Amino acid sequence: MRRNSKALACVLVFSFLAIAFSSFHLLGFAGAGKNTTELPPMSLTIVGATGSEVVLDENDIAALPSYRAYGGFKKKTGAVMGLGNYTGVSLNTLCDLVGGLSSTYIVNVSANDYSSIFTFDEVANGNFTTYDSGGDEVPHSQPLVPIVAYYFNDVNITEDSGAPLRLAIVGPEGLVTNSTRWVKWVVRVEVIDEATPEFSSPAVFSLLLFATLVAVFSSKALRRKASEYQKGFAG
Repeated sequence: MRRNSKALACVLVFSFLAIAFSSFHLLGFAGAGKNTTELPPMSLTIVGATGSEVVLDENDIAALPSYRAYGGFKKKTGAVMGLGNYTGVSLNTLCDLVGGLSSTYIVNVSANDYSSIFTFDEVANGNFTTYDSGGDEVPHSQPLVPIVAYYFNDVNITEDSGAPLRLAIVGPEGLVTNSTRWVKWVVRVEVIDEATPEFSSPAVFSLLLFATLVAVFSSKALRRKASEYQKGFAG
């Protein structure tokens, strides 16, 4: 009788653990993990504030720590869309590959024809304007996590939704953020130091060169005029 009681107890414990594990998986609780599923071909360029650069393919991205949580976006019309569980790599993790972040840094996430800027506070601290699933603005009590996502509800993101990579802002509370931040078809993540003027850019260089030439020629013209004036006065 005692053996039967022990066996029954073991069965009950095992059944409880199995049910708990299934519930945890189905509810999609937020958390970090490792991606174990093969990803489609993709390429993502990461650029650091000092100019360091890495280019990641699908195997590189699959090897990085992943984050899975619930989120969605609110469009300018007020409609809430894209609700579900997203899996991807956090911007923080990607920035760490090229030197990490500092308080003066911003992060530019871009597709071929669109980009969105994320502040240090948003990336490092997860502070965003948030809404509930009905579109009403509500505060968040836990940090949100901006990720470059490759899965939506555990399957590859579709082309219309931004495949193979899109920006998603997710978190343990399942709140919604503005759609303008959810960049589709992401190909580049660049860390920029706002405290350093971008004198190396072609546009700025051209402007400085033009200003220098104007100053030089203006100075020569003034000296010539002054010389002519002095000659005329002496004659």
